[in-house]
Amino acid sequence: MNQRQSFPGRVFYRASGGVRLGLFLLWLLPAIATAALMALLLFWLFLNGYYYLIVMPVLVSLPVAGLIRLAVGKGHCRNWLLGGLAGLCAAALLYLGYFYCGMVYHWGPRAMSRPDLLPAYIKARMKSDVVRDVGGSKESATRSTGMNWLMFGFDSSIIMLVGVFTGVQRSRKPYCEICKRWMMRHVTSLSPKASAAVLNALQTGSSHELAALCAAPVYSSIPYLGVGIDLCPSVQEGGSRGCPVYLSAKQVIQSPNVAKADPIDQARGKMLLRTLQATSAEMVALAPRFKMLENITGASAFRSSVTEKPAPTVQHDLPVEISAVEPEYAGKVVSRAMIWGGTILTLAPLLTFFAGLGLMLWATTILEVTATPHGKFIAFGMLGVATVFMIGGLTVGLKNPSFLANRILKKRLRRELALRPKRMVNPDNPNALHVEIVPKANWGKLMLYSASDIGLLLLDQVGREVLFEGDRQRFRVPVDALTYSGLETFVLHQGHTKITYYYVVLRIESATLFWEAPIRLQTGSGLGSKKRKKEMTLLFDRIRQMRPADNQVRTPLATN
Repeated sequence: MNQRQSFPGRVFYRASGGVRLGLFLLWLLPAIATAALMALLLFWLFLNGYYYLIVMPVLVSLPVAGLIRLAVGKGHCRNWLLGGLAGLCAAALLYLGYFYCGMVYHWGPRAMSRPDLLPAYIKARMKSDVVRDVGGSKESATRSTGMNWLMFGFDSSIIMLVGVFTGVQRSRKPYCEICKRWMMRHVTSLSPKASAAVLNALQTGSSHELAALCAAPVYSSIPYLGVGIDLCPSVQEGGSRGCPVYLSAKQVIQSPNVAKADPIDQARGKMLLRTLQATSAEMVALAPRFKMLENITGASAFRSSVTEKPAPTVQHDLPVEISAVEPEYAGKVVSRAMIWGGTILTLAPLLTFFAGLGLMLWATTILEVTATPHGKFIAFGMLGVATVFMIGGLTVGLKNPSFLANRILKKRLRRELALRPKRMVNPDNPNALHVEIVPKANWGKLMLYSASDIGLLLLDQVGREVLFEGDRQRFRVPVDALTYSGLETFVLHQGHTKITYYYVVLRIESATLFWEAPIRLQTGSGLGSKKRKKEMTLLFDRIRQMRPADNQVRTPLATN
């Protein structure tokens, strides 16, 4: 059942099909010029033996797709057919232009004015092109007309699909026809258990139920229900002229790998609702999560929606303390310079390995040209040093490339914590553990530093509390206040390059508070997952021993 049948009588966003044609064509010129330039680059790569099937067509199509997206946006193109056609034309110019450059190169300048010869040139190329494995010899090259046509179709399809998809996807973004501006999307997260309640509230028009759900604390974990609104920028500027607001909802099971990506469009999960026009009562109910809606509904309406039917609350008298570190002491350990320095140190084992490899090749050339005992002694000494470099670099790189960076970070952490007059954990306590807090939203993302905080963790067996003193935050949490504790895993890559990360996840969840701390011991990365599993299991067992038997997960939950 489609969403229009599920929400009878409700309005969904539909693109008007309009376009500012002159402006659109003007902004299309850079995309066309770039497509021609990428065609020339692709032929140069082919001519010099760097044309890697599939890989190079994808790479050269990305700049063109980016400029197509820009042209659709700047040209106010809401016609998906026109946007897709623009992407198709630019993609066709790129790939056919690649063969056109080859035709001019092989058949001479006279062919430049004969584009009608292009089909004949492509047929000739399909009969003469050879395929060779990377690093293979010329003798290993194979020639197959059928395979060449197959790869022609595959490469051209990739380039065409990238161009067409970009133009169509961008032109379907919500647009405010009143203010003639593209809408902006804002997303908040609710508990995944709220999916049915949110859809039911929207289907039945129960704004009170929706307000109660939105009054709950932000759910900052994965999986979650992502609720997004598309609204005109004029709403944020306080000058709305009756601009509509559209609602979308998605059950997110894994956040996008790119930072600051739109979770509604780019995260993995199930789309539940797309661009439903919100009523005035629904905008009032959503205001606790989206403060900019107060410019439409008014602050008094927002307050009344919260007080008319408050969400049920769960209270406890346990002394939970969660607070930020004083500004004069916060952020002293993990600075931008430390992140870049740690990244360079993490690459040191790899650089050591290649340095040893280069030294070994140098020693080999010396042995080939010298026959003196002195020269041989130096060469064999270089071989010995090179062997140590290669073995050491490879061992550390595979087992724990961040070993050196972590040692420096630990020393700096204890030194900075010792300067604080107020702290939860004494840095001189031998039982304090070096840990990182890594939000689930950062699991598997390509980031220089995925942790949101680093600090010392102490398990107080007598007081049955978990204490943490971090670079940016500190907390004291009694184990009885936890609503969940579990040992969870995240698997990065597959096969021989598989790396498994283990996290002890602590959570407090109620109608007035959502707090979660995915904790990872600062033991570094690498392929030695057995050691990480043993250490993290031991940490989880120590916390479990302090807790009641319920609300615990004893077996790791695999996430990929």
